[in-house]
Order: sequence, then structure tokens, then C-alpha cells
Amino acid sequence: FRTFPRAAVEVKNEPILAFREGSAERTELLEALDSLKGRTEEIPCVVGDEHVWTKDVRYQLSPFNHSHRVAKFCYADKDLINKAIEASVSARREWDLKPVQDRAQILFKAADIISGPRRAEILAKTMIGQGKTVVQAEIDAAAELIDFFRFNAKHGVELERTQPMDAEGSTNTMLYRGLEGFVAAVAPFNFTAIGGNLAGTPALMGNVVLWKPSDTAMSASYAVYNVLRECGLPPNIIQFLPADGPVFGDTITSSQHLAGINFTGSVPTFKRLWKQVAQNLDTYRTFPRLAECGGKNFHFVHKSADVESVVKGTIRSAFEYGGQKCSACSRMYVPDSLWPQIKRELLDIHKDIRVGDPVEDLSTFFSAVIDDKSFARIKKWLDHAKSSPNLKVIAGGNCDDTKGYFVEPTIIESSDPQDAIMSEVLDSLLGRLRDYVQVLDSLWGRLRDYVQVLDSLRGRHRDYVQVLDSLCGRHRDYVQVLDSLWGRLRDYVQVLDSLRGRHRDYVQVLDSLCGRHRDYVQVLDSLRGRHRDYVQVLDSLWGRLRDYVQVLDSLGGRHRDYVQVLDSLGGRHRDYVQVLDSLRGRHGDYVQVLDSLRGRHGDYVQEIFGPVLSVYVYPEKNYKEVLQLIDNTSPYALTGAVFARDKTVIDVAAKVLRNAAGNYYVNDKSTGSIVAQQPFGGARVSGTNDKPGGPHYVLRWTSPQVVKETHVPLTDWKYPYMG
Repeated sequence: FRTFPRAAVEVKNEPILAFREGSAERTELLEALDSLKGRTEEIPCVVGDEHVWTKDVRYQLSPFNHSHRVAKFCYADKDLINKAIEASVSARREWDLKPVQDRAQILFKAADIISGPRRAEILAKTMIGQGKTVVQAEIDAAAELIDFFRFNAKHGVELERTQPMDAEGSTNTMLYRGLEGFVAAVAPFNFTAIGGNLAGTPALMGNVVLWKPSDTAMSASYAVYNVLRECGLPPNIIQFLPADGPVFGDTITSSQHLAGINFTGSVPTFKRLWKQVAQNLDTYRTFPRLAECGGKNFHFVHKSADVESVVKGTIRSAFEYGGQKCSACSRMYVPDSLWPQIKRELLDIHKDIRVGDPVEDLSTFFSAVIDDKSFARIKKWLDHAKSSPNLKVIAGGNCDDTKGYFVEPTIIESSDPQDAIMSEVLDSLLGRLRDYVQVLDSLWGRLRDYVQVLDSLRGRHRDYVQVLDSLCGRHRDYVQVLDSLWGRLRDYVQVLDSLRGRHRDYVQVLDSLCGRHRDYVQVLDSLRGRHRDYVQVLDSLWGRLRDYVQVLDSLGGRHRDYVQVLDSLGGRHRDYVQVLDSLRGRHGDYVQVLDSLRGRHGDYVQEIFGPVLSVYVYPEKNYKEVLQLIDNTSPYALTGAVFARDKTVIDVAAKVLRNAAGNYYVNDKSTGSIVAQQPFGGARVSGTNDKPGGPHYVLRWTSPQVVKETHVPLTDWKYPYMG
């Protein structure tokens, strides 16, 4: 077991190339871009060494020219995904037993290849396929990806040196095993580097991986995958599987071998996967590990701030890559004393921002947003800004998808710090009709199952005594059973009326009440339980009978009038408290009602994820209240920046905003984290804050085993105090 210590591995951040006129890197990039013009790359699913095409063919379109089909690919179906799982699991043991130094060499070599001969190709595919400018592609698909591979390989090798203490007569060893099963890597579109890291780092630590690349980053992702294979990655260690999101999610979460989901993406998708994992917990051989989401990031400006840094940092943070970075600034808080100057300078720069084709014009500051779905979502927010009395569009606000998915850089001044655009809660809690059923589900169950619910609750009277016998068992305890199941005998008639009903579905009643006779003992335990807990049992099975009519009244009763019921329940947003009263009745449960209505943050939070900056101007004396406002406005906590030269203010802000951002910047923009310098990640709805780019990230993808080896025989079973 003793294979360490080893010498520290020395690596440095990859230099960012400038691509100046006449430079070698610029010439190589232009040649690579030219070779891809008008070309459609064919990308199969790859399982092991087998290239597979299914019937479900898709295309990756260039965001700034959606007539250009960048790549033709296909979706893996459920059978192919399961085949990939089985092949990966079969290869896992041998790969896990390979020394980490050997696995690390693959990433070191891949980093060198991307740094050199393949740099221009991967940059060009990122620019054309994901709409990045040359500098945005360079800091992503070259510098960050190379840094991820090199630093994670370094951290993986050096992790072996972290060992427990020895004691006299024994030695202790920590073995950093891979996870038992497979890791699913679900990658976003916005960073080629993130896809390579999501798949590459778990593989480095001895895991096998199913890599689902983003549909809109397919070409660059496939290039990275091929580099890894060319650098010695064996077949079946990383499977390359484009797939429909729900199909992929349903398949991996139903496999007993799922060991982790390395995810970066939207909150709703992440929560859907998490819930699927929770529903299948009894299936798994080990508890899966999950990670990571996005953000609603802030710039707070104090009156002592350097205005030039604020303006230029905010322009870059909000509008680089069209605001499509997880860390992009989308809300800004400015004191009234500085706003006239900051506004003027923002608008001066805004006039010079070039939005266009980043291939034909390298001076473009940013290009189109990624696809039609993103365009439609951003347009919805712009429409909201134009129609809201609280908002004023002071720059931009227009969009055009004729050739590409272009959105102007937009600056919006908000008079209400709680406006939807400041928190990215576009829909109020009762808002859209399609979410209303979810609200009803959380309160009372689906209306469409209403009759079935009544049937299962009410019992049917023809075989009533027989039902009692099957539920309760012994006749001699009949009175006691009645007491335990329904309470006092004086309410017996009322109980019969409420529990009994029609008899045609008797078998179904038995199933719903007692859970099939083969589970009879378990049913008795769950139904009868302890008498003292009986009221709780009734509540959990049927709800309170006394509230039943009230529930019917609040639901509206008739299915045929469902839309009318929604209208009457949802009412006007401005009467929200009144709506809550009509739904639940009791003011005392207000917080509980909010929880049940809101459900998951992912159901009501919708990221703009585009070039839209919202600004709230506050009275400068109220900066402490504004700091509290920032902390409470958004459910995200990814990145944030404070601009101030007053050290006292900086200290106060750091305390108030301690939990508001996982990456927190002082006098710098909220974007631009660098591997090994600012490990990246956030908490709250932004994710599990695993900090990729840092030394601890590799540990997440291991299952450490401690081995104690004793060198002195045990000669007695008695302890000294025993004499």
C-alpha cells in the first residue's frame, strides 16, 4: 500500500494568447475557421470503440447564422444508454486499479495537445458552434480546459500524499478509489472547458463516465473527446452519448450502478434529476453524488467606489459572451450620488459595443445567443421590461432572429428592487396556468384523480364487516379496532357515511387501504400503529374529515368548471394575500402556504441568461439596507462583486453577503475565475459548491478506503483492567 510520498507536480496556468494582427496564433485560427465554413461535421454516439447512429438525427446550428448546420449528430436511445452503462461498469475495475499517475498522464498529454497542435481547431469549433468571440473561446476552450486537465491531474497525483497517522505496531493507508458504478457527466453549452472537466476529472480519479454533451456545443465537445482518446484514454472509460435530456435522465437514474451526476446547467433540470435520484434511492448500490447550477449575480457599488472600474467591469461582466456565463452580472445596485456619472459612461460605451459575426469580424464584442429557446426566453423578459411601470429600458431592448439569434445589449433601470427582473422570478407564485396544477397538487392532490381519491377513501358498504375484518384481524378486538381506526363509537354513523361509498371497486379499495393482503402484517402496523398516534394516522391517510367540505369548496368541486375555478382561485396578483386565504383559509399557516405554493425554486425561477443588465438606484445613506436586500432578493448564490474603497464598508459587506456568493469579488467584476486561483462554485440554488478548479474537487470523485495493517500479533483477548 505504501507507494508515496511522490514529488510535487509543478504546473502553471496556461498563457492566454493575444491573437494580434500578424501573429502565428491568429493565422492558424483563421485557417481553422476557413476550413469549417459551410461544413457539417458528422458526430456519432461512441460506446467503447463502436460508432453508433440511431434514427433520431439532430443538428447543431451556428447561433449567429442558423442556416449553417455545424454538426449532424444523433440521440442515444434508452437501449444504447443501457448498453453504454454495462460496458462502462465492466471496464471500471481495471481502470480503477490503474495507478493515478498513469491516468494523470493522459490528461497531461491532452493538455499539451490542446495547447499546441489542436488549439486552433477547438477554438474554431467553439467560436462557430457556440457563438464565442476569439478571446472568449481562448479563455474557455484553450486556457481553462488546459488548466483543468493539468491542475486536476496534479491534484489527483498529490492527493495520494494525504495520509492518516501511523501508530506503534501498525501502519494506516488511505486508498483513493473511484466510485462504485458510473458517473453521468451532463454538460452545458456555454463552456467547452466545463464539458471536458465534467467528464475528464471523474475519469482521472478512477471512474467510468457517460458524457452527455450539450446539443449546442456538440462539435467542440467531440473534438475534446477525440483528443482524450488519442492521448491514451481506453475505450469504455468515457462514453460519448448525445441524448434527449429526459431520456438520458430517466435511464441513468433508474440504473442501480449510478454513482454520481456531474452536472452544470439549469435549476429545473438539476432538481428534476435530484428528485429522480431520490425516488430511486432503494435501487442504487451506493448513494449518488450530484452537483452544480447557475446564478443571478450582483454588482454592489458604494459611493466610495472607483467609477471607471465599476463601469468597465460591469460592461464586461454583463455583456461578454452575451451574458451567457454562469457568473455574468445581471443586477447592479448604484447609489444615487454616482448614478448620473455611471449611467453616462455606461451609455457611452454601449454605443461602441459591436454585436455580430465573430468569425467574419474579430472586433465583435459578443455575438448571438445560443439558440431559439434562449432567444424566446430573453425576448419575454424584454417584453416584460417594456410593459412594466417599474422598469425603464435606457439602452438596447431589441432583438432579431432573422439570420442569427441576436439580442442587443440591454440596460434597464428599475424603480423597484423586488421587481421580477431583479430576481429573475418572472412569474408570480400563482402566475402561469401550467404551473397551477402543481400548486393544487402540493395542497390537495390532482383534481383529475378526485373521484378515485373519494373511492379509495370511502370504502363501499356492502362488505363493510368483511373490510373491517381484513383490516383489523381479530373479531374479539372489534370495538377496540373501531376506536383505533375511527375514534369514538358515537360518531360511528358519521364515520360510515364518510368512509363508505360505492362497492363496485371493492378490490381497488382493499388495495388502496391495506396494500395487498400479502403485506397484511405491514398494513396492520401502518394502519393501526399505536393508539396514541391515531389522529396522526388519520391525518396522513385521509386528512381531517371536518375540513373536507371546506376543501371541496375551495377546490371548486366540478371538473367541468376547472378553468373557471382557476380564475376564481388565482384571481388578481395584486390580491395575493386574499388568494392565499381562499386556498387555505388560515392566516396562521401563511409561511407553510407559501412553501406549498412555491414548491421548488426551480419551478418559479427562470434565468434570463442573456445580455440584460438591471440597475436599481438607491439612496446612498441606505447602503446597509441594500446589502441586506441583495442577500435576500435572489435564491442564487454563485458570484457577486462589491466596489468600494472604504475599508469599513468592504468589511460590513463581506459579513452581510457572506452567504450570497460562492465567488466573491472586491473591486473586480463577477466573471473571470481562473483555475487554481479562484476555484468556482456557489451554494443555495446555485448548487453544491464543489469548487472545480481547486484541490478538493478531485476528492469528490473518490471513495476513500482506509487500510490498517498491524505488524505485532495480538497475544491476549483480555484487557489489563480485567486482571
